[in-house]
Amino acid sequence: MFAATTALLGRLPARRGTRAEQTRSGPHDAREERIPLPGSTQVRVVAGLPGVSRDNPDRRALELLNYIVGVPSYGGRLGWALTKSGLTYSASATTTFGANSGQILFETTCDTRNTDATIQAIREVIGGVGTRGVEAWELREAQAFMLGRTLLYGARDDSNNRTVAGALLDSEIVALDLLDLPALSRAYLSITLDDLNRVARRYYQANLLKVVAAGALPTAAEPRIFPDGTFRALFEP
Repeated sequence: MFAATTALLGRLPARRGTRAEQTRSGPHDAREERIPLPGSTQVRVVAGLPGVSRDNPDRRALELLNYIVGVPSYGGRLGWALTKSGLTYSASATTTFGANSGQILFETTCDTRNTDATIQAIREVIGGVGTRGVEAWELREAQAFMLGRTLLYGARDDSNNRTVAGALLDSEIVALDLLDLPALSRAYLSITLDDLNRVARRYYQANLLKVVAAGALPTAAEPRIFPDGTFRALFEP
């Protein structure tokens, strides 16, 4: 299931969508793939946005947004929208940075009957971040998480040779000394709320979000449980 969804999301287009990509086809969005998998008991939902390369100046801000939206398990905005409503048990976001491009992925698993509502929630949460941005306290929490992770798992001067060599190679790629912990800390702490919301507007565009659902898909159209805007409203004043 994971290979099928990842392969489809790997064909994400450039950041600007075409008119055809933004039209609707049948009961579901044109930027949506549904793959029935016989024998499955649940539905895996993966949504993706085009990302950036390792050396892109927006990389650190996207990492912070990744935490704010999809803290692994049941945290973050997606976790709140999906688990508090009873649609799923967990959700997570990952951001990958390649030599020339990257991907922003959001993942969860749901019951067959919750497929449409789960996709609705993901679209509304992502779209809400892109149009309204995030809050200052979310930025501070994300920065604290990144600094803590760096101290616990990042390469240091006393790390083994393989870890240090990998950090030195990555440092060349991203033009930042990953062994210089104060510099790495400043890279995250220097991001302001205005910076973060500018990046959110640029990359978290709802019309570029592609969703793949694979597994025990519903055999008929599901009744809409939540009115449009329900999940977006969770994070509005």
